[in-house]
Amino acid sequence: MAKKRAIHQDFYVYELIDPRNNQVFYVGKGRGKRISQHVRLVLASKADNQAKCTRIIEIHKSSHKVIEHKVAEGLKEPEALDLERQTIAKYSNLTNITE
Repeated sequence: MAKKRAIHQDFYVYELIDPRNNQVFYVGKGRGKRISQHVRLVLASKADNQAKCTRIIEIHKSSHKVIEHKVAEGLKEPEALDLERQTIAKYSNLTNITE
């Protein structure tokens, strides 16, 4: 008998903000330490999104740190996906890769 998959309510939606101008440049959803993985991967030269990586590098070269802001926490994944879409729609000039 197949085990039912638990519906986790530990997702969140977050924004990465450039502290030099307080501009949101990336919106995502995640769990655990996802919010801080972007900066760690860029600093380890494991880039996955050139525009986002360039922005993070520029921020660090200017002696600043990316501001990691959680928009909402304690969400189920479908709720997080909906809120992520809504949050992305609020901004222009994001570095998110869209399909």
